[in-house]
Amino acid sequence: MEEPRELEEADEATDPETDQAAGVMPNRRILATRKHLAEVDSETEFLGRLAPTELRSALREVVAGSRAVLPESLVRLALAAHHARDRRLLSLSFEALTKTVTPLLAHQAWDLNGEDIRDQVQEVLEQLFEDIRAGKSGMAGRVFAAWAKRRSIDLYRKRAARFEGAFVRKERTLDGDPLDDVPDRIPSQEARVMLGRHIRKLPTIHALAFIRVHVFGMTRAEVAKQMDVDVRTLHDWLKKSAEVLGHDGEDDETD
Repeated sequence: MEEPRELEEADEATDPETDQAAGVMPNRRILATRKHLAEVDSETEFLGRLAPTELRSALREVVAGSRAVLPESLVRLALAAHHARDRRLLSLSFEALTKTVTPLLAHQAWDLNGEDIRDQVQEVLEQLFEDIRAGKSGMAGRVFAAWAKRRSIDLYRKRAARFEGAFVRKERTLDGDPLDDVPDRIPSQEARVMLGRHIRKLPTIHALAFIRVHVFGMTRAEVAKQMDVDVRTLHDWLKKSAEVLGHDGEDDETD
């Protein structure tokens, strides 16, 4: 599965404080980072001076979408609430943080759609909450976008590794390449190799569905149950995959 171009750019997303210390950041980036961190520090200080009732009111405005607060400031507020053992403020701070960063996290869910995007957003948020409780949210509290991009890269590559692992395991259980088992619509070795390349370009969930039906020989009912979707959704995935691959699957089993 080919990695999106954003992942190549995102590999440069590291902790700005570490980059500055190592002398690897261009002057322009250093200045931009310093300006950003100063804004975060100023906003966090302002919020920290608010009376408890005023702070809760401000956070509710963020949740309602009527007020904007930097995600880094919200990470710091959540961390401070955790240290103070103020569970109510921690919950409200994290709710405001979730409202603020969900669009960014959804945008970074490469090659996913619908429920899969929501699942990844939830997974990243759960990791963030655990980092806050473990006192490991430093980068998220400095440049949240870089922290989030790194988490998204990790999840993308885990999905790709699972896909490749399933593909390789299936290859090892057969005398030949499993794509040899795709019906006679694939008449040549060259076409089979080309199909394999195209499969790796599909969204992960579509590729897994296609392989389970057309390579592993599972029924659509079995695949739908295993992937926890209805048969109609699976049919749509297979249809989209077939359009990309040029594979006519309309006469395959539809149980």
